[in-house]
Amino acid sequence: MDNCYLFQLVYVALLALPVACVSWTITNEEIFRDLREWLGKVSHHSSSMFVKKLCYLPTCHYCFSHWVTAGFLVLTGFHFLQADWRGYILAEFAIVLIVNVYLTVYNLLRVMLRWSRATADQAEARTGVYLPGNLPTGKSDQGSDKALLEEAGVHLAGNLPTDAASLRRR
Repeated sequence: MDNCYLFQLVYVALLALPVACVSWTITNEEIFRDLREWLGKVSHHSSSMFVKKLCYLPTCHYCFSHWVTAGFLVLTGFHFLQADWRGYILAEFAIVLIVNVYLTVYNLLRVMLRWSRATADQAEARTGVYLPGNLPTGKSDQGSDKALLEEAGVHLAGNLPTDAASLRRR
């Protein structure tokens, strides 16, 4: 493979990172929630199809990533595999493809972290034994967590309590 093509593939992968960040932030994060809700109200009250579609844009990260990619291509002037207008079109779809792979992986990681956190919270609530760093008191440093656990009768080093009464933490 020619070095020029390898450079272009790396550039597509790197250019997809800021596009993914901007697309996700505007379409999913709390900071832009008010804007999305306002645009939703405008969309519902409008009779124009153009206004409805324009207001829908910041709610779909796939749709929005096309426009963010187009903006980044205008800013960078990047062409993919072709030096003319076809290079812009190839770059647009290649970057959007990589962006959506990034966002899918990111979303799967968020779901897995939420699931593992919920599972740990259920286990802690069921047993009353809290993991270090996850105490309900809000303290987060390891030393204070260990001291609080030992005060509650849970010993991290040595023998762990085996009876249910000593495992409960109220």
